[in-house]
Amino acid sequence: ARVKHRRPKIDELFLNDGIYGALMELTQVPVDLPCRVIRDGRILEGQEQAFVVYGPTCDPTDRIPRTVSLPLGVSEGDWIEIGLLGAYGAATTTRFNGYGEIPHVNVLATLTT
Repeated sequence: ARVKHRRPKIDELFLNDGIYGALMELTQVPVDLPCRVIRDGRILEGQEQAFVVYGPTCDPTDRIPRTVSLPLGVSEGDWIEIGLLGAYGAATTTRFNGYGEIPHVNVLATLTT
């Protein structure tokens, strides 16, 4: 997901994806998935804080039910990789309020010994 907006002086982020998209599973299963911020192809590191994260739809329920711990420096345009999202990330995506059409990318990993 990509950060669309960060409210100044408030620990709130708005993403281009939310619970009507690939993040719906987070409303059903009480699990904190690993997240990391990527900026310019590099992982953003540093002190972290808890953020309230909203989706893009302007619907009041389009909010991840738990805070997400991310580096303090996260800002608009950064990518947030949500690990272990699982198959439901793609299966539960809707087209609510014009959102939900997302590109799918297949990643082939090669293990070496």
